Amino acid sequence: MRYEAFQGRRVQVIEIDDVSGEHVIEFVDPAIEANGAVLAIYSSGEGWPDARVSINPKVESVSAEFVEWALQIARRQM
Repeated sequence: MRYEAFQGRRVQVIEIDDVSGEHVIEFVDPAIEANGAVLAIYSSGEGWPDARVSINPKVESVSAEFVEWALQIARRQM
């Protein structure tokens, strides 16, 4: 388990490589969504050029600043 700091909060960062070749990075911030990932960034192809963002439909909204922060972390990992 790995954590990164966002505005003084500990956000869990979970990396998954599934059997289909998809690489997923999930961001779990209990301050936004207590029961799961706030958003996931995933790629099934050429890494960053194919990356997509998926936001948890249970979350009312995610700040642009959080998304930008998560994208910076994901870009380093992909």
